[in-house]
Amino acid sequence: MPCRIEGALGHAEACPGESCPFWEAGRATRRGRCAFAKVDLDSNHDVAVLLVQVRRMLEAARAR
Repeated sequence: MPCRIEGALGHAEACPGESCPFWEAGRATRRGRCAFAKVDLDSNHDVAVLLVQVRRMLEAARAR
């Protein structure tokens, strides 16, 4: 499954799934998903750029 955020920027990158800080865990009746699954990122390029930056900062903080 491709990453929606990276896809909005024209990058073909696999969705990191549960390791992504924007991943919403699933419940018994629903699988996990991207927190931005219903957001139109294709027409919001600036938002997609910001989300990639925030995701990288959160991933770096988690690694420390």
